[in-house]
Amino acid sequence: MQETPVPANTPIIIKKPVIVAKYRHLLNSVKTKEEIPKIHIEEAKALLESGRAVLVDARGFNEYEISHIKNALSIPAGPSQKPQ
Repeated sequence: MQETPVPANTPIIIKKPVIVAKYRHLLNSVKTKEEIPKIHIEEAKALLESGRAVLVDARGFNEYEISHIKNALSIPAGPSQKPQ
């Protein structure tokens, strides 16, 4: 059976979280919210548009399916719920 090509703007849904080694450090534990690195929305937009960043949508699959930022990766942070 031959696979059908997927259009480039198709959202990627990861049903089983896969953490690439080069991004693993981003999951280090922090004790307070203040320890979480933050950037301005304009910087985030520029990084996303240049391909130098990836946006991770940590909401549940159902919320992601309703609406999400173009090309965001769905990696739910909480208990996984299968899309309906």
